[in-house]
Amino acid sequence: VPLDWAATQFSFANALAHFGDRNGSTKLLDQAIIRYEAALSEWTHERVPSHWMIAQGRLEYTRQLRQLRTSGRTLVDWTY
Repeated sequence: VPLDWAATQFSFANALAHFGDRNGSTKLLDQAIIRYEAALSEWTHERVPSHWMIAQGRLEYTRQLRQLRTSGRTLVDWTY
């Protein structure tokens, strides 16, 4: 059951991150980060390494996107 709960948190985080990105909402991105971290509390590297890796990647991308939004930079600016 905890792994199912983590999957729900991860799916919710994906939706929040998507809408936060499309709408420019840092509040939604913040909520996505919280949900990714919640999923990772159960999806540990030891228990489910493939899920952990994907969630870590999404969490890091969302954190970077959040940082870009607050700095006023764009993803294109960030890559150079």
